Amino acid sequence: MGEYINAVLLPSLTNQSSQILTQLPLPATVTDFWRLVTQYNVSLIAAFELDSDDPTIGAYIPSGSGVPLQCGPFEIKITSGQSNELWEETVLLALKQKKRKPSLTTSSLRTQEHRVTHLKCTKCDFDPGNILTFIQKLRSHRQNDKSRILFMCRNGALYSGLVCVLTLLLDRINTDHQVSIPLAVGTVKTIRPQVIPTLDQYRTLYQALNLYCETDNTYSNCADVTSNTKQAVETGVTNTAFVDNDNNSENVYANF
Repeated sequence: MGEYINAVLLPSLTNQSSQILTQLPLPATVTDFWRLVTQYNVSLIAAFELDSDDPTIGAYIPSGSGVPLQCGPFEIKITSGQSNELWEETVLLALKQKKRKPSLTTSSLRTQEHRVTHLKCTKCDFDPGNILTFIQKLRSHRQNDKSRILFMCRNGALYSGLVCVLTLLLDRINTDHQVSIPLAVGTVKTIRPQVIPTLDQYRTLYQALNLYCETDNTYSNCADVTSNTKQAVETGVTNTAFVDNDNNSENVYANF
């Protein structure tokens, strides 16, 4: 996968490769992007920092529902869409003609179809409430343990990495009612060192988890989070070292 696109697979609680972190497609990598989506069974794409007027970003989805987009062997169509102040949701259908052994009754070509939901984040900030609302929307589209979510932004780490890590942490809280942010961040940074690059992003993780614990009925249908977990989240910033790979600091690990 890394031969054509700068992408990495990340584990979840139930699947060793359920999430993908990558950069927004370049004009030269649009076909490879759709090959990645179809071959790795991506059912949901979360896109950040997507500017349609930026020439460095490849056109990988149609500009409107009426005209399909041709990307090498792939034809991309919009089947439906809706939006609000935080995201634009588009359901895409990727069609690919594939050769097969001809017979007297069938054609030598067959069409492969791959349906994927594309969520474009329209408010790329580090507001914990906005991030949690966006993650709630992502969770509503989860299909099964075999499908994958693809997170992408300009450098494949800044916004997409933050949301990806927070998604992993929330899954852990829902399952075990406890979590270690240092280990979760450190584990992901061994795979994608650019993830959570600043102390401000580290604080955002704690703030989002604290908000989630206080208002879990708003953001999820999970069981109650224990008071010990809430206290650990509230005091986590002052008791936790920050991992900064750019300054050659050592990774910090704890019980995740």
